[in-house]
Amino acid sequence: MTLLTSHYLPVNGGPPGVLYEFLTACLYYALIAASIAELASSVPSAGGVYHWASLTPGNARWGRILGFFTGWLNFFGWIFDLASIISIPANIATQFYVVFNPGFEVKPWHTYIAFLGITWAGAGVCVFGNHVIPRMQQAGLFLILVGGLVTIIVVAAMPAQHASSAFVWRDWENATGWSGGVAFLTGVLNGAFTIGTPDAVTHMAEELPNPSVDLPKAVAAQIVLGTISMLCFTETFTSDATRQTEKQQHD
Repeated sequence: MTLLTSHYLPVNGGPPGVLYEFLTACLYYALIAASIAELASSVPSAGGVYHWASLTPGNARWGRILGFFTGWLNFFGWIFDLASIISIPANIATQFYVVFNPGFEVKPWHTYIAFLGITWAGAGVCVFGNHVIPRMQQAGLFLILVGGLVTIIVVAAMPAQHASSAFVWRDWENATGWSGGVAFLTGVLNGAFTIGTPDAVTHMAEELPNPSVDLPKAVAAQIVLGTISMLCFTETFTSDATRQTEKQQHD
């Protein structure tokens, strides 16, 4: 992870780009989350955005049209989001293979095969192992909370020397070939990928005892806790990764 981070950090502004682009995404998604929390409180619905899009125009004709297109956009958003998420472990799987086989050259089709394998494995669990999904969710929650905390502590405590404060927070480095503004805006997508699911919990409206109160709290918790935890995680990794980058540049 650290090697990957140190390799890609300079692209969209370097460490300051990673941090400020993430915080920008958190700010914008906080506004979106506030709107979703208000709608979820007023009209708790497992349907989520398509239902709200149908009601908010105040006109049945336009409400049906907006609800129809919103529903389909939301559907394709989840499909494309799933594809982009699976591409991450697919790339990690091929790179793991390279770690144990240094002479192996990864081809695009290798990553695609890994992508298909992970996709079908996930589909197989959903179809044939639905009863184990709750335990998998509990295990995942444990790994995210405990593993994230342990990772932050270890990465922050182990290095004998960290990168300078200026290198992490001020020294902007743009290697995209685009203007600074375009590089920054494209980099915000990375932060949006991290924090940008404030509507996910609203689909549990029918499973909560008091959704009008519980859903807004859950949306707020996701944004607040996600921003704080990822800021700590990102700052820790950029500090350690940029220390390695500084060392590489010096060497």
